[in-house]
Formats: sequence, C-alpha cells, structure tokens
Amino acid sequence: MEVNVVNKEKIYNKLPVFLQNMAIHAEGWKINRRRYDGAYNSLLKSAQERTFWTEPQLHKWQEQKLKDFFSSICKNSYWSDQFLKYGIDLVQDSPFEVLSKLPILNKSEVQKNRLSIINPVSEETISRHTSGTTGGGLVFPETHYSEQLQWAIWWRYRNWNNIDKHTWCTYLGGRSIVPIQQDITPYWRVNKPARQVMYSLYHLSEKTARQYLDDIQRRRLPWIHGYPSYISLLANYVIDSQRIGQFDFVQSITTGAENLLDTQISIIEKAFGVKPKQHYGLAEGVANISMCPEGRLHVDEDFSLVEFDPIEGLEGAHRIIGTNWNNTAFPLLRYDTNDVAILTPNQSCACGRAGRIVARIDGRQEDYLVLPNGVKIGRLDHIFKDMINIKEARIVQNSVTNARVEIVKREGYRDEDEKMLLREFVSRVGGDIHLEFAYLDQLPRTKSGKLKFVESNIK
Repeated sequence: MEVNVVNKEKIYNKLPVFLQNMAIHAEGWKINRRRYDGAYNSLLKSAQERTFWTEPQLHKWQEQKLKDFFSSICKNSYWSDQFLKYGIDLVQDSPFEVLSKLPILNKSEVQKNRLSIINPVSEETISRHTSGTTGGGLVFPETHYSEQLQWAIWWRYRNWNNIDKHTWCTYLGGRSIVPIQQDITPYWRVNKPARQVMYSLYHLSEKTARQYLDDIQRRRLPWIHGYPSYISLLANYVIDSQRIGQFDFVQSITTGAENLLDTQISIIEKAFGVKPKQHYGLAEGVANISMCPEGRLHVDEDFSLVEFDPIEGLEGAHRIIGTNWNNTAFPLLRYDTNDVAILTPNQSCACGRAGRIVARIDGRQEDYLVLPNGVKIGRLDHIFKDMINIKEARIVQNSVTNARVEIVKREGYRDEDEKMLLREFVSRVGGDIHLEFAYLDQLPRTKSGKLKFVESNIK
C-alpha cells in the first residue's frame, strides 16, 4: 500500500495544474462520500441534541457506551488477557470500575501489541495513522461508524461557531498538494467538494506571501482553518505589508493539530480582525475538546471517556488519558495521548454547554523547558507576548544548562529587543540556563509541516 501511495504521488506531481485540481476534486468527492453518507446526518443531529445535556444524562450515556464497547471487545486477544490479568469481571464490575483497574496505556505498548489489539469487525475499515512526532507513528484500522461520528462531533463544534459544510475555507494544513520543486504560482489547489482552497505550507515565504494574500482576497474566503503557526505566519505578512483591514470578509478562524499560543492569537486577531477558535482532537479518537462561542474549551463528554491524570511537579497540569468507545476495530482503553491540559477551577460557562472546562491545551509533555534541578517550565510563549518585532520564535534545549532561541525577525528588530527578551526569559526561568540567540529566515517544521514551539532534546 505504501508503494501505491508513493507511485500515486509521483504521477500527481508530474500532472499539469488543471489535472492536479481534477485529481484533488476526485479525491475530495471520494472522502466526502465516505465521511458524510448513510448515517452521518442522523449522527450529527443526535450530537447536536446532546449539546446541553446535564451531567447525570452524560454519565448514563457514558456508562451504556462503555458497557456496549466492552461487550464488543471481550474476546479480543489483547484485552481479554488484560481483563484476566487485572481481575476484571465484565459482568460484576461497573464500566467505570473496569477502567479504574486497568493501567494507563502508552503509545509504545500499543505499537508493540498493535496486531493483537486489532479487533476483527464485520464492517469495512479504513487505515488511519498518527504523525509519530514522539516514539514513531502508529497505523491502525478505523470503522466507518467511528470516522463519521468523529466528523459529526467536529462539525457540531464548527456549527456552534457559525460554520457549516457550505462555507468556503482557506485551508492551511499539512497536506502536500503542490510539488515541492514548483517555483511559480499558483501555490494552491482547489478541493470543490470540501469547499476548500488548499494553500501549500511548504511554499509560503516572504517572497510568495503577496500571491497567497491576493488570491485569498480575490476569492473572499470567509473561513480560515489550519495550523496556528502558519495562520499566524500569514497574519504576519498581512501586518508587514500594511494590509490590515483588507480581509474584513473573514468571519471565522479555526485551528487544530498544534497548540494555539497567546502570541499567535494576538497576531491573528490584529491581522484579520477575528479571534481564532481552537479544538483538540486526534486520530486515535480517544478525546475531543471543543471551544464554544464564549471562547472556553469544553470536553466532549459524549464522544469518549476522558481522564485527567495530574503530572507531578507541574501545578495544574494533567495528562490527557482517553478511552475511545466508538472504534471497535482498534479498541484503546485508558490511552495516554502524551498531551497536556491545564484545568480551571471555574467549571461554569455562560454558554450553558455540557462538559468539563479546560483552561488551555498546553502541548505535549516534552514541550517543556527542563531546569538543572529537574523542574519543568511550560507556557513560555508569554516571553514573546510584547515582542512586536518578532515574527516567529521557538526554543531549542539540548542540555539542562543551555537553550537556544531561534528567531525570525521583523524589520524593526534591534539589539534592545534581544536584551528585553533575555530579561523576560530570566524573570520566568531564572539564571541557571545559558541562553543563546540564533536568527533565521524561517523556522524548521516537522515532516507534516508542524512547528514545535519548544524542541527539547533532554532525555
């Protein structure tokens, strides 16, 4: 299958632009049909009806979903062994007791036992994969039902924020849709079935930014969606080219796949006049957290069973642990996402929606600076909050005594900015880490196009 994908990509890259658009149209139609046919509309309607459910209603829903899930996987070789090993009785134990007796499951354990975790199902499955930013990727099967339900939950969140499937979108995600060797416009392709104009992340630069912005303005695309690091980069080009106010047709901005930083929020809002909304989800489908119109992050309690496990030494920080009761083809119970959430004591929201409220998603567990005494420091983007002469920045740590700040400067950047940045760093981290500065034309991304704000190489 991997060879097939590579061959398709080689053929696609050799096609003229109009045929590439046709290929994307065909693939978009195929994906849309798979995601939104059959039961999708009823799944979306049911999800919308659960929006304002009470806590007891959600608890009852979770209990029944878990019971059904355990019943469907009780003969699975991996989980039947686990149930036996930890003395679990699926008849006598409540579903919540079952989970409490199981250990937390990490990705390396899943990778090692992938074949035995796969559960034979009668319905057709699709192949899903994770990007593997930590510990390698993961490939697993997903049922048609699970995929459609996840998209129903995602569109419920978008509907909350006045976006529907007919809304045309500026898409800035990680898909490679323009051949990397192409050095002339257009640096985008059109996916008509999904109402997306897909702009290449890998060609966006100071040299090409005007063409991107001109095309978005010409099309008057009302919704921007994608990686926050690239949306904020595009916003920087709006500011630098003095085009603030020219994009008043943008009504909604949503982000995913990366942590949305406060510095990015302020840049995006300044450029487009719209505050971005974020949601948290992942391919494994064990957790989903959606932002409501009030700007607060609610756990989608009707989608999966989410646990928050406190992280020692990080006040208020919790690992996101999840159980996906929807994908019977690859059952994951108490799966450690390796992502971190900061909880808030204020659990009431004016929107009236159900679900525990999260203060913020704080990235992954390795996205922290480690001090020589072992203390971990997170949320370091506040260091850059008032640094108006910086386009982008990230922190790289190779030892507990040294760190490097990599910066893409704006034209007005001066020596005083570096001194101010050093003072801000010392005031939050202390003087035990020697800080170096490196100035780049652009920051490196992962293979999937993501930007890691903290690159920690501390084992």
